[in-house]
Amino acid sequence: MSSHVKIDLLQFYQNCASSPNLPQNYVTAIYSKLIECLQALHQPVLNELSELFSFHRLRRNALLQKPHAKITRLWLIESGVAHTFLSKPEKQCTCCFHFPGELVGHYVFSQLNQRSNLSIKTLSKMKCWSIEVTDLNELCQRHPHIHPIIQWLQVGKIAWLYQTEYCLGRLSTFEHYQLLLDQFPDYFQNIPQKYIASYLKINAGSLSRMRSNHLRNK
Repeated sequence: MSSHVKIDLLQFYQNCASSPNLPQNYVTAIYSKLIECLQALHQPVLNELSELFSFHRLRRNALLQKPHAKITRLWLIESGVAHTFLSKPEKQCTCCFHFPGELVGHYVFSQLNQRSNLSIKTLSKMKCWSIEVTDLNELCQRHPHIHPIIQWLQVGKIAWLYQTEYCLGRLSTFEHYQLLLDQFPDYFQNIPQKYIASYLKINAGSLSRMRSNHLRNK
């Protein structure tokens, strides 16, 4: 479901920056830079960018990006949780979770005219905004100052994921689990446990035991 409600991008990120409940990830680290870039845009350009976004209310398990499909749209999350996953013959493997403030989609692949084997799906009811990649590219050509904003959101995510994977490779599974609890306390309960187990690369029984140990040690 979508509507023609208009987003105020500057207000959106100012609200994100002032919220104490959003997860601590790459987006929170660049809010000040994003807001600075948006404030530097001329108001007509900012309005034109905002006009390209369409509002959606999505159900749980809605597919935002199919594997090997042409990347046509990016999604800006206002509320709810999604995840990127790799489908294997025997199961789905969760690669990362997505939270409010994130611009979700494989934009880098679209710029390279490539397709990704990863899928993106909502894990809860979600309010979000979408923008067509072709519209965004055309606007960036006419207004080059918009491109750094997209780069901060997309390239920043890649760098953050690389850093996260590097650090998590040096943690035990239980330490990794505790890090998730610390970073995403208000959203952790909204993620079905099977996806957390998949992300941690353990089975549901092991996750259940870790949860029990954590509760006993609180």
